Amino acid sequence: MGSLYVIATPIGNLDDISIRAVNVLKSVQLIAAEDTRITRRLLSHYKIDTKLISYHEHSKLSKSLKLIDLLRNNDLALVCDSGTPGISDPGRELVRMSREEGVDVIPVPGPSSVLAGISVSGLNTDRFMFVGFLPRKSSERIKLFKKTLPEHTALVFLESPRRLHASLIDLKNSLGDRKLTVCREMTKIYEEIFVGNADTALAHFKDPRGEFTVIVDGGIEDRPSKLIEDNARKMLLQLAAMGVSGRDSVEFVVTQTGMAKRKVYQMWQDDTM
Repeated sequence: MGSLYVIATPIGNLDDISIRAVNVLKSVQLIAAEDTRITRRLLSHYKIDTKLISYHEHSKLSKSLKLIDLLRNNDLALVCDSGTPGISDPGRELVRMSREEGVDVIPVPGPSSVLAGISVSGLNTDRFMFVGFLPRKSSERIKLFKKTLPEHTALVFLESPRRLHASLIDLKNSLGDRKLTVCREMTKIYEEIFVGNADTALAHFKDPRGEFTVIVDGGIEDRPSKLIEDNARKMLLQLAAMGVSGRDSVEFVVTQTGMAKRKVYQMWQDDTM
């Protein structure tokens, strides 16, 4: 029985692939690719001449049976268009069937737009939920934001340029001014990392283009610890004594403590007015 190697490939920059991944792609007998045209560019770049077979959403059932049969005497690699297979793509079906047939499934880790986005977000992502692409309907997106997302859990999703505005509007109406990071075209020529909230993101991406990964802050407890509150009050009083405006003082303290803006504003009113 052969082995199925699940190989992560670059999400943009072709240099973002491990030496091990290149070696495995060269050594297997067949590579199952979501889009053979995209994968062929990667193989050409690294002078890999392994045979390709298409494996995508519309062919996964019929192709899975064929690939399982081939795995009886061959090692195969599974790749997607970009990033790690099995995450928001049809690869998980082949992995499931392979395990059921007793095939060794071996991960070859590497690029992931989800983890790359989280790593540069600077947000509270100790706990996060990844949902792939958001639902097309506004009512379903709002339900996800308000009811499906666990409390104090960051949300990570992918979005197309056509629906970015609609999704940000629903996000704003559901979760308010929660902080977020929007990653556009990561690792590519026009890479952009935007940090703000739904309002500022809407203003910034007036004509969105490219591929988007959005990370929404997990939020904080509505009742922060007494130590954090005490420090926040001290900062507000010091800033007031220095003549800093209320607006700037509140923004600064929110940035430093992670407290909710409405809570800090109320403290500023109580202590300085």
